[in-house]
Amino acid sequence: MKEVEDLKVTFENQLWGKSAEIEECLAELQKTKDNFQREVEKYQLERNNSQTELSFENTQIKEEMSEIQHQYESTMAEKEGNFSERMESMQLECQTLMDKVMEQAQEMDKERERSKEQYKQMKQRDSEHGRKLTALEEQLQHFKTSRLISEKLAPEDIFKTSTSGKGKDDLNFKEVKSNQRSGPESPKLAIFYGKSEWKPYFMQFNHIARKYEWSNEQKLDRLIECLRDKALKFMSTRQETVQKDYDILVQKLSQRFGNKDLPHTIRRQLQEVRQSIDESKEEFPERIQELATYGYLNTPENVVDTIHVGVDAFLKGCTEKKAALFAMEKNPNTMDQALQYVKSSIHNQKILLGYRKPEVKRVQFYDDSDEESTECLVRQVKKANNSSMQDLQKKYETIKT
Repeated sequence: MKEVEDLKVTFENQLWGKSAEIEECLAELQKTKDNFQREVEKYQLERNNSQTELSFENTQIKEEMSEIQHQYESTMAEKEGNFSERMESMQLECQTLMDKVMEQAQEMDKERERSKEQYKQMKQRDSEHGRKLTALEEQLQHFKTSRLISEKLAPEDIFKTSTSGKGKDDLNFKEVKSNQRSGPESPKLAIFYGKSEWKPYFMQFNHIARKYEWSNEQKLDRLIECLRDKALKFMSTRQETVQKDYDILVQKLSQRFGNKDLPHTIRRQLQEVRQSIDESKEEFPERIQELATYGYLNTPENVVDTIHVGVDAFLKGCTEKKAALFAMEKNPNTMDQALQYVKSSIHNQKILLGYRKPEVKRVQFYDDSDEESTECLVRQVKKANNSSMQDLQKKYETIKT
């Protein structure tokens, strides 16, 4: 019993200690509960404030959204009106352009018909002139034969008179001699200054000399009379044997004022020739034909046309690449065919893609590293203010979709 009492006392002491600890824990829990309660109240207050702010902002956003929607609808209505007006103006422009193209096509057809009629009239005139020329040649031949017969049959003193004096006899004799000359007088020859090309000038001179049957002495005299400036100075500095021989003088003048480059050099230039900016579609093939003539000297023209040297150089150096490609696919045999194919392709492109050609700025870039290459790069920079018909068509399609 005593031990039980002792145990009871010890247990009671322990219970009192535990109860004190529990009370302390409860006090701490109460403190934490109070703090948590205050924090909860603070959070609720903040939450209420944020909700009021959010509701205010929401109302503002709704008002702004309604205003933006109104502005969007008004701007869309204005844009639709402007778009319809632009569409109508574009359609009118397209119609006017097509009308102009059709008018120009009709005018070109009329011009072609007029040129055909003129060509027929020229053929008729040529045939008439040919008949007149043959008639004149027959008359001239008849006159020559009659004059020859009269000279053979007439006595020597038939044109002399005894009643007049010596001066009058000489005058009559000169008149008879002048009347005995046959054929028309030679035309006035062109002057050669040494600045133009020698070959076309000499071809004309040689043609006139053959027509009027000049001798080498007459050719030499007339040629010296036609020389001026550089050509006359060059002739005066030659030897006397050269000045008195027509053939040698022509050879020296051809070497000095004729083609300066060798044929193989001209053939290499023909491979790299390009159309310049200011050169038309008709002038460029003429220049190529001239180079081909000088590059293939002593070669028949049909052989040069067969190997298509000038045609290939023309299509390769043409600035209109699309038209040149179209003409190359047609495999033209002559330069005239290639030029007609290129012109036809350019005309078709103008009709289909728009008649007004866009303004183009051409900027040339020369390569300083390669001095032998004459080819330049051409950059095409389109102006933003003047759009082409193709760009307008693309914009129309995008806006329509």
